[in-house]
Amino acid sequence: MSKLPTSRDVARLAGVSQTTVSFVINQSRPVPEATRKRVLEAAESLGYQPHSGARALKNRRSKLLALVAPHRPGQDAAGQMRYIDAIARACRQKDYDVMLVTADEGTDGIIRVASTALCDAVLVMEVQSSEHRTAALSQIPIPAVMIGVPDEHEGLNCVDFDFEEAGARCTSLLAQAGHRRIGVVCETNPTILAANYTHRFARGVARVASELGLEQIDIAAEEGAYGADRAVKEAIRLDALGLIAMPPFPLSDLLHAMVANGIQPGKDGSAISFTERADLDSAPVAPTYLSMNREEAARQVVELALAAVDRSAAKPGRVHLVPPRLVEGHSLIGTVPPES
Repeated sequence: MSKLPTSRDVARLAGVSQTTVSFVINQSRPVPEATRKRVLEAAESLGYQPHSGARALKNRRSKLLALVAPHRPGQDAAGQMRYIDAIARACRQKDYDVMLVTADEGTDGIIRVASTALCDAVLVMEVQSSEHRTAALSQIPIPAVMIGVPDEHEGLNCVDFDFEEAGARCTSLLAQAGHRRIGVVCETNPTILAANYTHRFARGVARVASELGLEQIDIAAEEGAYGADRAVKEAIRLDALGLIAMPPFPLSDLLHAMVANGIQPGKDGSAISFTERADLDSAPVAPTYLSMNREEAARQVVELALAAVDRSAAKPGRVHLVPPRLVEGHSLIGTVPPES
């Protein structure tokens, strides 16, 4: 049985993008007459028939948001799943459902999802600093929200945690604890290093370190207990016992490694991070940390997307940052309560 022609086949024959084919078939945006005619002629010659269900959705809501969450080696899978869960719950509060797209197809995947007309908006996760998918978001016929802030984000709606502010506050708190030499423990995985939040957090650390005249030492470490142990041994060697676990490096692993190497957090050294309570259940001490409010971020993502669907949103191009919240514990020097 021969394969039925697709919109991609029509685009290839007509010499246009798949998005343009969608505009012509769905009559959703103005297209030059010559281009429109070329697309229709290509569709007719191929015998292309758009999906009737998708066509029917053109003039009504699908009550569905597409969540593009590609799985990549070495990414923070646990954090991603918590975010997906929070977004799904935020959607249900608005009587919406989520269609999860996990293939790492880049630009083609976003165009494919948007051109089906099965969803009202696209939410894009795992945003990198140099993000090649941004061009597609300005071309698709439905609204889009990026969960993350790429370096080039003009004209895009973005929501994320304020990683730069978190990095700045972590550094400031270590300085207040008396540290003049800061050790920043960061993962070596290329996927993590390419993430937009890693760069923003590092900017916050570097800015405050420079302002306060602190010495910053970057300590590369593999994820897990072995990597944390090597990082702490290096920090001891360099006398950099004011430690920051750069997200997503586990603060609990760092605290365990400090204890195993004879460094009592809160007495002999300090450690802090921007993280979540769920990642700290096994920590040997109650840590001081800056907390991510994933529920609030998910709420803002969904509300921004639905406002764009309703055409009540402000002009695209706004960046919404969820501020970190300080949770006080006993992992900074001077915070351990006196023994009774």
